[in-house]
Order: sequence, then C-alpha cells, then structure tokens
Amino acid sequence: MFQRHNDWVRDYCSESPERLIGVACLPLPDVAEAVAELQRVARLGVRGVAIPCAAPPDRPYQHPDYEPFWDAAEDAGLPITMHIFTGTSWDMGLPAHWGAPGTSITGYALAFSSLAATFVQLICGGVAARHPGLRFVGAEFETGWVGHFLQRLDHATYRARREASPDLTMEPSEYFHRQFFVTFEDDELGLRHRDVIGVGNMLWGNDYPHHDAIWPNSMAVFDRIFAGVSDDEVRRLTFDNVVELYGIRLPDDVLAGAGR
Repeated sequence: MFQRHNDWVRDYCSESPERLIGVACLPLPDVAEAVAELQRVARLGVRGVAIPCAAPPDRPYQHPDYEPFWDAAEDAGLPITMHIFTGTSWDMGLPAHWGAPGTSITGYALAFSSLAATFVQLICGGVAARHPGLRFVGAEFETGWVGHFLQRLDHATYRARREASPDLTMEPSEYFHRQFFVTFEDDELGLRHRDVIGVGNMLWGNDYPHHDAIWPNSMAVFDRIFAGVSDDEVRRLTFDNVVELYGIRLPDDVLAGAGR
C-alpha cells in the first residue's frame, strides 16, 4: 500500500517537479521495511518522507531499534514530516479520556502535545544529536505553543538531566533551532513569538483542501496574520524556508519576485 501511494506521488509530481514537491509515506515502526522504502523513494526522486507523528508508547523514537532508520534517513537527506493525526494509533498516544484528537474538544485542543512528546524523544533521547543531518517537520499542529514549550523543555532538562541522553551537548532548544520545522495556517500567536520559535523554523501553508484550510480566503487570512511582519520575514516564512528545506530549484525571475 505504501509503495502504491508513493509511486502515485512520484507520478503526480513529475508533471511539474519544481512546483509539486511530493512526500512519501513510510511504514515505520517496521524499521526494515521503512528503510527499504525510504531508499527506494529516494532513488525515485521524491523530495521528502513522512513517519507517524507518535511512536508506540513501548518503543518511542529514541529506542535503539530505530537507529538503522535514522542512519538511512540521514544518508538520504530527505526532510521527515510528522503530520497531525498520523500516529501509530488513532489516539496519537494521548490519554483515552481526552477523546479522539480529530473529533473531541479536549483531544483536538491538546493534539499538539503528541508532537511535543515526539520532539522530546527526538531531542532529549539523543536522536538529533547523533544525527545532525536529519530535518524534521511537524505539520499542521500550528505554532503558538512552540515558544513556551521550548522554554519549558530547556528547564525540564536542567531539572532532570539524568533522563536526557548523554549525547546532548547543547540545550534542547538549540537542537530544535538547528533541525526542526513547524507549519502554521491561521496562527497569529505563533507569529508573535517567531523570535523565540525561530523565523527560519516556521513554514506557512493553507491546508487545502481539508476542513481546517483557510482557502478560499487564503490572502485575506494571510494579510491579517502577517500584519506588522516585515517583508523580509514574510518571504522567509512563506517561501525561502521551504525552498531551502526541500532543495527546490526555481528560475531567477521567480526567486526575485517571491514575497508579498
């Protein structure tokens, strides 16, 4: 099933390979199968891959079993996306009494905590430190929570340093700024905290055609949430960051005209 999907992604994007940037899905936590499919899609020219946003509770992403996958992913050099509602279980590892993240008030409002827990595994578990070439994208969780989370994570690691991997040589937030990206659609709070989150770590999208999409009002929402943001920062958030992350090659006239 994964192979069929990924072949379709490749074929679809082949019509305009510098405009349509495909992300292949990988069958993690089956490490051997995920490595094989990762290497296959990399040869096909797919530009990114996706893994579950939450690993099984009994085998989190810092578990040694995943090291062959992280090695292969670093060698491939493809950004790794973790999209909302794509955990290894429907509850994304969140408490059952919260309700399903996609349908209940509590589960939906706190869905970002699933990705936050995964970031802790990847950062404090030493994955990012051992594999500095990996790039992770947390997709569609919005960003207003990220600044406080990073502050809290640094402090928590200071308080409970023995729980962190000995591979850590920097503050957790420094690994985030080096290797992690988060996307947003309609998130003024995230933009207010962009100096803490990192302008270079944020990617804007409109989520078409899902029910959270801001389309067909994308430009009106765009103008509202980016009010007061400099043109240089707008260009980075909406264009330059994603071009650099996925290695998109565009004509000079397109690059020169990007922005508002």
